[in-house]
Amino acid sequence: MAKNESMMRIDNNTIIEKAREIVGRHGTKGLSVVRLARELDVGENDLLPFITKDDDVFLLLLLDLEANFIKLTRELSHENQSPDIELQLFFRRLYFIFEKNPHYRSIIFDDSLYRKNKNIAKTFMRIRDSVEYYLSKIIDEGKREKRFKTKQSTQLLVNSIILSFRSFVEDEHLINEMIRELQTLRVL
Repeated sequence: MAKNESMMRIDNNTIIEKAREIVGRHGTKGLSVVRLARELDVGENDLLPFITKDDDVFLLLLLDLEANFIKLTRELSHENQSPDIELQLFFRRLYFIFEKNPHYRSIIFDDSLYRKNKNIAKTFMRIRDSVEYYLSKIIDEGKREKRFKTKQSTQLLVNSIILSFRSFVEDEHLINEMIRELQTLRVL
């Protein structure tokens, strides 16, 4: 394939799709600009209009997660469900998003990404704040409508829900990591 043909097919979506595949096969440690360029069959310089360093790829993936979350909350808000049903639908659909995009788990649980890059940390915090705001809105509405009959503070409930969901997703992430490691073991 000629370089010009390769260049024509490179865009953010192509980069995100290939990065998803790499993280799915090799985890976050296996994703780099060098590997991405090699698997896209382009030179590293061909990626410069889109990314300049490894962290840029992770940022693209986090922004993709954020876009999926925004889309989900907008869809649910337009369905006009009762707060209890909306909360159920939110977690079912969020689980489906994580199931369809297992690379999100790898990125979310790689604390080293947040420590080494401020933009990644800011994006992750923005996503977390959006989740907290969305859940708080649903819980407060449910309390007003007397569908949620609890005296616990909304913030305490939101924190508990997020921790429980995170724990559930983390358990699945650990199982997937274990399976990936088993798949790469060589028979001695």
